[in-house]
Amino acid sequence: MSSSDTQATNRTWELSLYEMNRTPQDVITDSTEIAVSPRSLHSELMCPICLDMLKNTMTTKECLHRFCQECIITALRSGNKECPTCRKKLVSKRSLRADPNFDMLIAKIYPSRDEYEAHQERVLAKLNRQHSQALAHSIEEGMRMQALNRNQRVRKHGGDENNGSSGPATPAATACVSMPSSGATSNSGGSHQVASTATPTMPTSFSGAAAPTASSTVQQQQLQQQQPQQQQQQLQQQQQQQLQLQQQPPPRQTPTPGSCSD
Repeated sequence: MSSSDTQATNRTWELSLYEMNRTPQDVITDSTEIAVSPRSLHSELMCPICLDMLKNTMTTKECLHRFCQECIITALRSGNKECPTCRKKLVSKRSLRADPNFDMLIAKIYPSRDEYEAHQERVLAKLNRQHSQALAHSIEEGMRMQALNRNQRVRKHGGDENNGSSGPATPAATACVSMPSSGATSNSGGSHQVASTATPTMPTSFSGAAAPTASSTVQQQQLQQQQPQQQQQQLQQQQQQQLQLQQQPPPRQTPTPGSCSD
């Protein structure tokens, strides 16, 4: 008995500063219920690695952090010999211990674990469906806007090409119209005579060897419409000149010394 007593006295628990200064909590012996929000409860029962509810809880001996058995063993096998939460050194699985009491607490809070997992799957499926619909809608809007911009660019580029081809490439159809020469006047013996005027000639050819385009045909039609008007104006000008010459008095002849009679 003396040896067992000495071993018990030699085993001491080193208390941290928090444990030495904290106040003990009263044990609830009556039927008092404490309301806890699901978010805070989920954060306490969540594995920091897989972010799901703890399964087969394993607790670290050094820092007392809890993880799922599969998650922490996989992390240790991958070469990270440290706690995923506080980065404290973990040598191997010997630094872990099972925590069945915490598993019993989870089973007490969530008696139907399968129902909880099914609810989580339904929520995740709904979120994924909404996200996929929003993504598909945004993709359709982007494709529609790209098609509109592409059509506008093609239309603008085609209009620039048409303007460039109709500008310098089309020949300037200019009609060569010969202006009528003014009538020659001759004054002899006090008589005033007016010579016949030349008739305007029509253009016979247009310069340029390029293929006719819509703008060149329009210019030709405008020129053809303007030619009769120009001819009428020229004829009217000629008639006015003839009338002015007829209305002018004949030049006065001054007598010369030889023409005077004695």
